[in-house]
Amino acid sequence: MNQTSTLTILLKAFIKKLVREPSLIFNPQYLFSRFKKYFQHVDYSAWIEQQQLSPEQLASLNQNPGFSDKPSVSAILFESTDKNVTRESLNSQVYPVSEILQISSSNLCGTGFKETVEKSAGEFFLFLKEGDLLYPDTLYQMVRLLASEADKQIDLIFTDHDFYSGTKRMNPFFKPGWSPDLFFVNNYLKRACLVRKSVLIELLGSDRVLLGSDIDTDIDAALYELYLKISEKGRVAHCPGVLFSFPSTDSQLEAPEANEVRSRALLRREENAIAAVNKYSVPTVVRSLVKEPLISIIIPTCFKKDFIIDCLNSINKASTYKNYEIIVLDNSRQGPDYGKRKLENYDCKVMYLDQPFNWARFNNIGTRHASGDVFLFFNDDTEVVTGDWLERMASQAIRPEIGVVGPMLLFPDGLVQHAGMFLINNGGGVRHCFTHLPEDFAGCHNLLHYQRNVIAMSGACQMVARDKFEQVSGFDERFSVGSNDVDFCLRLWEKGCYNLYLPEVQIIHKEKASRANLSEEENTREFWERWGHLLAQGDPFYNKYLSQEHSDFRLRL
Repeated sequence: MNQTSTLTILLKAFIKKLVREPSLIFNPQYLFSRFKKYFQHVDYSAWIEQQQLSPEQLASLNQNPGFSDKPSVSAILFESTDKNVTRESLNSQVYPVSEILQISSSNLCGTGFKETVEKSAGEFFLFLKEGDLLYPDTLYQMVRLLASEADKQIDLIFTDHDFYSGTKRMNPFFKPGWSPDLFFVNNYLKRACLVRKSVLIELLGSDRVLLGSDIDTDIDAALYELYLKISEKGRVAHCPGVLFSFPSTDSQLEAPEANEVRSRALLRREENAIAAVNKYSVPTVVRSLVKEPLISIIIPTCFKKDFIIDCLNSINKASTYKNYEIIVLDNSRQGPDYGKRKLENYDCKVMYLDQPFNWARFNNIGTRHASGDVFLFFNDDTEVVTGDWLERMASQAIRPEIGVVGPMLLFPDGLVQHAGMFLINNGGGVRHCFTHLPEDFAGCHNLLHYQRNVIAMSGACQMVARDKFEQVSGFDERFSVGSNDVDFCLRLWEKGCYNLYLPEVQIIHKEKASRANLSEEENTREFWERWGHLLAQGDPFYNKYLSQEHSDFRLRL
């Protein structure tokens, strides 16, 4: 989606909010902040000019690369019509390619590809179609990353890309770092990759390395299958920066064979799941529960405005999965029988907690009285929208590599409140993705609508398997009001778990409606003391060239 289309969507959302809350028209501070949000967009052409290296800088890189280990790179060029621009861009590299090898796409499934790989001189491969463009420092930047992380044995490096028509460059994709769940439903790596030869040779156990069938196929689908197989065995890393450009005529839509690639991968991995398409018309994975674990839904409440009643009604009415228990933590301070009387018509456990509010402690207490193998931490100011929410989330939460699973949270007016979080090196340390945007917002390559890994999910609705929760000793009770959910997610991330956002599950969240008067200042200070080093490094799932001041993934000023 281009900048003009994105701006139009943002303005529509702004007008909708003014219609809903007309008093904001007389609030100059609010209007100024919205004006900055909607109009402070960075011009991409200006960004390109700012990032472009001068001839003197390129010469300096050539003379003093800054690393001693210099692996050889073979470029494999799939034939097409135009045979000039790609070769020219390869020959202009500061870090030179060892050789340029031509291969027909019809050889991807046969012995021709295998023989080309085995006879090549390079330690790494670069796969290109005629018409693809590299920039003079493309290979240099990718090899520099290899050198800086030599101890980690990177097997596949990908980078950011855009598209070009003549001299104009457009539609950049500033990608997240390695996100295995996103890559499974979206080939966001595309062809902008460097692949280790030894890993490729290992995969050459048969003539049909890239594809599961003998038919001629789309090159991108073939490379998608290759990269999926490499990611199952080796380490993948991201080299930020737009280092590749593809022709504007290059289809930005997925090849029809891509869904077959995913289906074969699910069979190969022996996963109880199917490749499908979600309601936003993007690929997704629907997983099934072989067993039906008991899910313990834990809800702290102070009984403000009876939000808890609406919450329980929505759970019981909407949920198609029935093997769950509800534990309500009564913090009304109205006596031990108050909550039990209020909820006497609901099938739930009610525990009275006559103590100052501490979200982390309350939820930890709830887990000690829970019988489930899966925990769902749920705010009382929420309402269920998606009927199969519990089974969708639980089928992901029980995966060994997954930590916290969370949904798309919507404000009562239907705008997005939360679609995962990203770390920022200022303020509270985190920001919600795509907040205050329409649910159908398709900007930033439609990331709002794809299953994807994120650094953290909101505690308003977090699901996690019991064993993962116990592995990190639950929530840290020093974070009584704020940052507890993010801290929990980061500790799971440190243990090697991926946190996961599911756009197919939607929950209405009246954010802070029941605890709006509580201060998070002290918790924010503690959060910075613990995680300041990670905030300075940057979010692994949020590109360093994107804004930390806005939630719509626009370019950074």
